[in-house]
Amino acid sequence: ITHADYDHYGNLLQLLKIIEIKKIITSNYSKRNQQFMNILKLFQNKGTLVEFMFAGNEIKITSKKETANLKILSPDREDEISTSNESSIILRILTGQYSIMLTGDAPRKVLSRVERKFGSAVFFNSVFKVPHHAIGEIFEERSLINAVSSEKCTSYSEFNTACCGNFSINFFNTHLEVQSEDNK
Repeated sequence: ITHADYDHYGNLLQLLKIIEIKKIITSNYSKRNQQFMNILKLFQNKGTLVEFMFAGNEIKITSKKETANLKILSPDREDEISTSNESSIILRILTGQYSIMLTGDAPRKVLSRVERKFGSAVFFNSVFKVPHHAIGEIFEERSLINAVSSEKCTSYSEFNTACCGNFSINFFNTHLEVQSEDNK
């Protein structure tokens, strides 16, 4: 769970009823939200391990076929966090074939801190999940765009099509309403 906003943890209780979850990782700053902590306690009572993470924490997941290394890039222990979005875990997943960056709801200033700490190359990934609250800031400032493309773009659609060039970058909006065949 990237951070303790309801739109990120709201369905956890449903999961508790239908599947076994062995481990939940979340930002250490999530401890500030008592409602979220109460839900985590229910999971702990069922045997789920809960770990609170900071930048630098790493997790290795191994299967018979592949190993994935998960590295927490943000938040740092010394970061001054004034909003829950600023406490979003930024997670980089590296496998033998792919690199994936998940950004939660991190605002631009958090992405800038990550860029200063790790360099712009950290944003070169097979999949980059753009934080939905910061998407306008990212495309206005363009520094993140330039980290993944040397082309100049004037709009989101141009970036998605023309500017990705050799990088094979695809963007997916995770906040679109999904229509079923029944309610078209």
